Amino acid sequence: TKVVTQHGDSFDFKTLSTFRNYEHTFTVGVEFDEFTKGLDNRHVKSLVTWDGDKLVCTQKGEKANRGWKHWLEGDKLYLVGC
Repeated sequence: TKVVTQHGDSFDFKTLSTFRNYEHTFTVGVEFDEFTKGLDNRHVKSLVTWDGDKLVCTQKGEKANRGWKHWLEGDKLYLVGC
């Protein structure tokens, strides 16, 4: 289950499953430290920006060229790794 809460430019993303849960909170346009605990366990600097109607996250850290894009189409939430 993916739960997304938005308050202006601030977002809280929660990924909930029977195997693991992951949560991160960010403000669009503000770089933040992120530990991808339970995913691939990386320490990165993340920056989320808008690209039209898509949220795009660029990550700098232990592995090059990582990040993701999220967007809505109708009632479906899409996530693509970059």
